Amino acid sequence: MLFRSAMRWLSMMLLWPAMALAALPPPPAPLELTEDEQSTLSDRDVAIRLEQNDTGGLSVGIIEVNATPSQTMDAILDLPPRVAETGALKEVEVYNQTPAAGGNPETMGAKFSLRVMGSSIVFHVAYEIDRPGLWAVSVLDETKENDLVSVYASYQVLATETGSRIIYRSQSDSGRSIPRWISTWLANNALKDQLTGIRARAEGT
Repeated sequence: MLFRSAMRWLSMMLLWPAMALAALPPPPAPLELTEDEQSTLSDRDVAIRLEQNDTGGLSVGIIEVNATPSQTMDAILDLPPRVAETGALKEVEVYNQTPAAGGNPETMGAKFSLRVMGSSIVFHVAYEIDRPGLWAVSVLDETKENDLVSVYASYQVLATETGSRIIYRSQSDSGRSIPRWISTWLANNALKDQLTGIRARAEGT
């Protein structure tokens, strides 16, 4: 039930148009973790929830970080180092960075180039960021050419007794059929690589 609620929230957020938000959508309530997820996080591993289909799917990744929430948020938004941390990611090019001003959120655009099983995938993502609120959302930048049909993701950082918790939520659609084992590999391995890389940089390790 909790996972379905999170997925309904993601689906609703997909209705927000790329590069055109006057204000960020509000973050959802923190997830209620299962005992297995609590154990996974205690072991310094990434807890993952998946709901897949033939062209993509929904995923949630959760990780604990021994760093302050602001340090963690800075590591999340530092995109270029992800190339060295995630095997499928070959290039990240950041563009259109604009600071928060006049009631408008901080924005950033990024071009991602991946190579998966011999296939190249290029897409552009538009970010809207609330650093003080420890919250960021991203959607496909439809003003540019993309190899994906849709992308929505969010990063939520929560303060904990030992530092921070990242909750990453994403939904994507490649527009083409993907073998289940490939989509599972991307959702698990690539997501784990991304979140553990962010943690290492936030913790300075």
